[in-house]
Amino acid sequence: MSFVKLALSSSLQTLPDDIKDFIDGIHHHFVSPQRKARLARIQANLGENKLLPKNYIKTRWLSLGESLSRLLKIWGSLIIYMETGKNEEGLKKFDFKYYLDLLQDQLFFLKIVFLTNIINRINETNIKLQSQSVEIQHLKSELLQLFQWMTKLIVMPEKIPQDALEIMNIDWKDETNIGDLLLNNDNFISYISEMIDVRLQKLQEKSIKKKQQKEFITLFQSLIKEILFQLSYYLPLKDQVIQISDFVTLRGSNHQIEQKILNFNDTFNVFPKEQKPELIKEIMSLVNLDITKELDTAKLSSLYLWDLIERRSDFSYLPQIFRIAHSLPISSATVEQTFSVMKLMKTAIRNRLQESTLQSLLMIHQEFKDCSKDSRISVSDEVIRLFSNAKDDLNSRKSYLSNFSLFSLIYLIGRS
Repeated sequence: MSFVKLALSSSLQTLPDDIKDFIDGIHHHFVSPQRKARLARIQANLGENKLLPKNYIKTRWLSLGESLSRLLKIWGSLIIYMETGKNEEGLKKFDFKYYLDLLQDQLFFLKIVFLTNIINRINETNIKLQSQSVEIQHLKSELLQLFQWMTKLIVMPEKIPQDALEIMNIDWKDETNIGDLLLNNDNFISYISEMIDVRLQKLQEKSIKKKQQKEFITLFQSLIKEILFQLSYYLPLKDQVIQISDFVTLRGSNHQIEQKILNFNDTFNVFPKEQKPELIKEIMSLVNLDITKELDTAKLSSLYLWDLIERRSDFSYLPQIFRIAHSLPISSATVEQTFSVMKLMKTAIRNRLQESTLQSLLMIHQEFKDCSKDSRISVSDEVIRLFSNAKDDLNSRKSYLSNFSLFSLIYLIGRS
């Protein structure tokens, strides 16, 4: 989701320069194949698998989390690389000592560990919401879960509002009032050590001084508050459509379901006021249906749930409302992916590809790309035979035209 990416990108600008310089500098240094090869030799000597830094591309929203995760895996070999690098010819312009000091700094390592976990958790929500299987009701639940997860990192459990939407009303920039909500230092470290990454328990060891603990806590409490502020600003959780979109699950009181369906109808003008009485009758029939069996069968898919209900009921108005709700785009990911695939299919060489053929190829790609091997589309022998005959016919016509052109040329030469 673009607004989640915007919230993260804006928040990361508040990071200290040493972290930002470390991330940029390491990845820029390993652009060179020779440097990658030297790191690979170090890993081979250590008996480790060959793992190189991943390319860090700022315009790719998953890139930073993946890159940091890889750096943590090769942290030990990076230390040896920096220790021996100053003796290598041709690499003297790189400040090996600066990066070696950072890599050997235990507090800095723990900062990267915690930062990586935060970024990967936000990316996890992004990935879920860009899946083809996600439905309209998941948008609200996934965004609320992300917001609650971030809040629990710094706010005392008893201070967290029961209604997740109330969290968005907190002014995360108001240091005076926010101080009463925050976990104390010991509880903060205990919580992140238990719930985020066990390596963070090292923050409680004697090797980490109280001053360093405070530096770590101040840094990341500030970062998390900034992320929560940005999420409150960018996330559309207060939007009316998002608020009522979960009516497709048919969960809640009869009155709530009725009001949400009517509000959805009014928002999108699906049916005019004259037809509203008939719509209300259908809603009353729907909420009085015993759909326990359908709910169990459909599990988490509201689209499948409505398909099951429609099979046993004769509704005229509700099917259209539910289909419109499910047709609302969760993100622009599908459109962006389709354009990328289109560029791969319609290349400069295949510039005469007809629009109808291109549409068919894109449809097949979108509909079947997530299918398992057993459920992929099967091509019958009859289709293969028809395609083969059509190909033979096309080749024969091409051959005829080629021969005709050759005979015409010979004839013209003979006349001249």
